[in-house]
Amino acid sequence: MSRITIANPDLSTTQRTKLTASIAKTGTALAVQNSTGFVADDYVVVGNMGNETTELRKVASAANINLITVDALVMDHPVNTLVSKIDYNQIKVYSSATQPTYYFEFADRLPVHTSSFTL
Repeated sequence: MSRITIANPDLSTTQRTKLTASIAKTGTALAVQNSTGFVADDYVVVGNMGNETTELRKVASAANINLITVDALVMDHPVNTLVSKIDYNQIKVYSSATQPTYYFEFADRLPVHTSSFTL
């Protein structure tokens, strides 16, 4: 049996901001330092990738410079929590029954074909 390990994406070069107020679970209005670069239908990571309380949420709107509205949160987040834009919300991995090849794709992107890969 093959094992494929896919690392969390590096978000250090994406659009980022921080919360200016804490927000409780079920909240949808993220008070942020600056919402420039975030638009409706983007996805954001609330928290640091890999932490237990980090969440992926879809942006409903970012019409106000200091507010991003997202789908309801399931965790509490304190002031200064990182909010990062992410270009996709899933990775799909496929295998082939006839060749030792894996296929993977990012949401809203073309599939990539490879016999080995590192993310």
